Amino acid sequence: MNLVSHWTVVPIVLKPDALEGPATSVIGPLAADFASYLCDALDPSSPPAHEPYVAESEGAAELARNHIIAESRAFPWYVLNLRQLESCRCRLRTLAAAWVKLENLPVVNVITEACMALGFDVVLSDDRIVTTEVYQALYGDTDEPSMHPKMRAYMMQRRVRLILLCGPQENSALQIMKTYLRRIMRYPTAASYRIENWLHVTNPDAANYPQLLSMFGTLSTGRVNSQSFS
Repeated sequence: MNLVSHWTVVPIVLKPDALEGPATSVIGPLAADFASYLCDALDPSSPPAHEPYVAESEGAAELARNHIIAESRAFPWYVLNLRQLESCRCRLRTLAAAWVKLENLPVVNVITEACMALGFDVVLSDDRIVTTEVYQALYGDTDEPSMHPKMRAYMMQRRVRLILLCGPQENSALQIMKTYLRRIMRYPTAASYRIENWLHVTNPDAANYPQLLSMFGTLSTGRVNSQSFS
């Protein structure tokens, strides 16, 4: 794979609750709602067309939409006009049609397949135990120092999965995906939101971007996992 041909490089992290514990899988219809509402969201000029399989998904999608609009106004890099729009939407519709037939499926699969549907390749992947060094690389530059006690209690000495994505797509595509993932499949109401939320996506303006990328330089070639959507 020629990384030079890709438009953006994004480190993401699958958090401990995506890899172990009671929240590692979801029912197929809920995953289908996620893919379908995400598909609708990629074309903000059109009204949502999906009829939910799970009743709570409609309200959750509205919360996700409101969050995305606020983020796009707050950050210049958070763009809503994505690349390869129709190809991405077609792949998401294909995922939704497959997932709705399943009794349940792993959250890890939902996340990685959604990333690929948005036009990204999984270039590197490795599981790590969160040491102080890894934690600092992930959250050392946060502008919310008050979050550290809860975040350390949640993350330290637990397993996470570091994934390096590359693709001809905007970083904000992953941010939009992350918001719909958390809202529809995990926390469908405003009051229900918790710190355990499956996925970290690095912002393109994050001060710790080089530090995160340097962690992937320590991966052995035996751990490299390259996948792509044609």
